[in-house]
Amino acid sequence: MFIRQKTIKYCLPREASVKWGFTLIELLVVIVIIGILATLAVVAMSSMRSRARDSKRISDLKQIATTLELYYADHNSYPTTITFGSPLVGATNGKTYMAKVPTNPTPRAEGACADLEYQYAGSASDFSLIGCLAKASGEATAGYRKLTKNGASNNFGPVAGLIEGQARDLGPMAGIVAWWMLDATNGTTDIGGSGTTGTNTDAVLTTGRYGGANGAYSFNGSSSKIDTNISMSLSASDFTISAWFRGTVPVCLVTQTRVVSPYASDFLFGYGSNNILVWMHGIGTGVTSGISGDPTNWYHITMVWNRTALTYTGYINAASPVTSATVPELTGFGGVNSIKIGARGDGASPFANGSISDVRIYNRALSATEVEALYNATKP
Repeated sequence: MFIRQKTIKYCLPREASVKWGFTLIELLVVIVIIGILATLAVVAMSSMRSRARDSKRISDLKQIATTLELYYADHNSYPTTITFGSPLVGATNGKTYMAKVPTNPTPRAEGACADLEYQYAGSASDFSLIGCLAKASGEATAGYRKLTKNGASNNFGPVAGLIEGQARDLGPMAGIVAWWMLDATNGTTDIGGSGTTGTNTDAVLTTGRYGGANGAYSFNGSSSKIDTNISMSLSASDFTISAWFRGTVPVCLVTQTRVVSPYASDFLFGYGSNNILVWMHGIGTGVTSGISGDPTNWYHITMVWNRTALTYTGYINAASPVTSATVPELTGFGGVNSIKIGARGDGASPFANGSISDVRIYNRALSATEVEALYNATKP
């Protein structure tokens, strides 16, 4: 007897079919979430790197300060200068105290800090070591810290190893487009952003306004000059120039001129003829401050150019401002020649005869309050 087997087919009804996948809205939501997480990760990583650089700065400054005390124990004085990135060798015993003095980690221009190397000055009995923390942490605020012999124990205080030293104010920082410290640490390099190193002709390092060695450049009055190798079209908008100077007159401190004529100047800035002179030179226009210059004293000279009013205001040690009358419209003054320090814009006489340091150019007009703050922050 044969039994016929039946094949039974089972199938789902058409309306019960299953489809797998994501809708467009679901995909967009996932993409947005991933983007947010990636952004948070990048921000967190950037913050971690910045704090890591701050940690290295703290370690560097502690190490340098400790080494300076070892140096002092052997020499009964501190080194007058140290070169960051190079060995620190004893002046009399030839002993190597540091195979390589640490340098400020890059990027240095972050948070509260400018693009500056560590700063050092030393004497027989004391030293000054300056660094900067980009971010605040605990009780330690962001900004510059100055370590000295007398303050070293407090500077390395108990707050998680952070530097508790005296904060150093460098004056207004917003709008700086060029900055030459003109000292042993930074030389003739623009630390205001370009990093361009100027070409030095016959200017030599000398005692700075704080009394430390190699804190300024000395100009001989006949051939010394620094070609910054930078050109800027400044007179088309507001700007401010400042510098510290000690010497005799007449002198060009910071200048830029066109090739067309030696007197067709984007700006000439200096002082001369018995009185300190703050000079915006456009078609022979200038104004004296009425303050006699003493060649043995340091003077902080500032010139503020107001493009809208076509006026410039001069300050000597932030006091007795002198404002010019309206000057002619300056057209075509792009500054073909590069900016010079210590000589006319075409590199000719009058040359500076004295010492210059801390030259700054801002791309805005500083207020009288800011000029005073700049003077107070940088005065001896």
